[in-house]
Amino acid sequence: MRGLAVAFAFLALLTIPALLFATTYYVNDTTGNDVYDGLAPAWDGTHGPKKTIQAGIDAAAAGDTVVVADGTYTGEGNRDLDFGGRGITLVSENGAENTIIDCEGTEIDPHRGFYFHSGETADTVLDGFTIQNGRMSGEDGGGGIHCINSGPTITNCTILGNVGVFLGGGIYCRNGNPAITNCAFRNNSAEYHGGGLYCRESNPVIRDCTFIANSAMKQGGAIHNRDGSPVIDGCSFDGNTARDGGGLYSYVFVGESIGPTISNSIFTGNEAGGSTGASGGGVFCRSGNAMVRNCTFVRNRAARGAGLYCFDLRDSMIANCTIQGNRADYQGGGLFLHADTGSRVTKCVISRNAVLWGDWGGGGGGIYCKNNPIIESCMITANYVNGSGGGVHFRESSGTLINCTIAGNTAREAFADSGYGGGIYCGYISDTLVTNCILWGNSADLAGNELAVCDLPLSTLTATSCDVAGGLSDAYVEGDNALTWGNGNIT
Repeated sequence: MRGLAVAFAFLALLTIPALLFATTYYVNDTTGNDVYDGLAPAWDGTHGPKKTIQAGIDAAAAGDTVVVADGTYTGEGNRDLDFGGRGITLVSENGAENTIIDCEGTEIDPHRGFYFHSGETADTVLDGFTIQNGRMSGEDGGGGIHCINSGPTITNCTILGNVGVFLGGGIYCRNGNPAITNCAFRNNSAEYHGGGLYCRESNPVIRDCTFIANSAMKQGGAIHNRDGSPVIDGCSFDGNTARDGGGLYSYVFVGESIGPTISNSIFTGNEAGGSTGASGGGVFCRSGNAMVRNCTFVRNRAARGAGLYCFDLRDSMIANCTIQGNRADYQGGGLFLHADTGSRVTKCVISRNAVLWGDWGGGGGGIYCKNNPIIESCMITANYVNGSGGGVHFRESSGTLINCTIAGNTAREAFADSGYGGGIYCGYISDTLVTNCILWGNSADLAGNELAVCDLPLSTLTATSCDVAGGLSDAYVEGDNALTWGNGNIT
């Protein structure tokens, strides 16, 4: 019996978590030496700190921690850093503002900060560094960090002034699921996609991060998502630029039930520009599905969909958002919406947005709507269009408006056949239902202060149980288009 007890005791010791035996290693660029063992923060006659970060990483085993002293770390051993798949924690002593990894990457001599490629998991932690001046060319993206087939934890870091000549100026992620929290992405750039962060076939969690003044020449000034389902929560996007998707760009090529989830985030002053087709100042989402909740979109700019541009979405939701003060050149001052009947815009405030130029087929100071979405319980107020549809412009749409207030919107005559439908414009093969809505105080230069049904091919608008200021006298129907004045309407 005693022998059996000893055996069990031995087995119990083997199962004690490795964390109890974890070792802390130290790195100090000023006083360290890579021949030291790294087991003390300063030389004590027996132990001393490593000099380079890679030497500290190489000394550590799973569960260990490497503490890096204040300083600016450059050159060999302090860039292109590789954890080798081990679950260790690399942490700065006093935060990102005091611990800088300067990659000194150039076109001729490219370098990045970190290379995660060996199946790293959430147990691999990068905490509290500024990673700056990385540059990577070709399709080997990620001027600051490259993450492939891995899912490390990246927290409390500043990703600054890095360049991905093609993809992912700050971070490149493919087939990975990193957790990126409380990080700042500033002034990173990509010549193609994803100035701050490029994700492909990945599902990162991005929480409590800031994206400021990142840029891409093509798509995704701050973030580019392709064929993935990133979760973005509590983030701010300010002053990012790209041709499409100044703040965020998402395109699902493969699969229908994937796409971004964006919540509790703020998009301010982002811009999609560079061509007349530029779309999605704040957010651009195409195909797949998107869930956008409790977000604010303010002062973003684009040719189309200045706040958000949504195209060919399925089973998507935009809920409890404020979309205000955005400016588009042609369509959708606040929101360009092309989505199916499984998609909804609900409980949003869409106010003081504008379409500045308009064109034939343009408009929608608040919302420009195509296909068949449902817009419900929204406040659509004080929007402006140089064109038609001050509040909402339906085109090739069988969309539905339910329980909305559409008030104080304006449609101006900016060109021929414009200036119709101050509140709602319905045209070009649309069959729109408006029910339980209030239309009040809207104005149009030509006709249909509250609503207008115009254009060829013919369209139909059905209004039921609505409160329409002026009634039929403030509704305009052109030619053989049709307005069905249903039961329960009041004036």
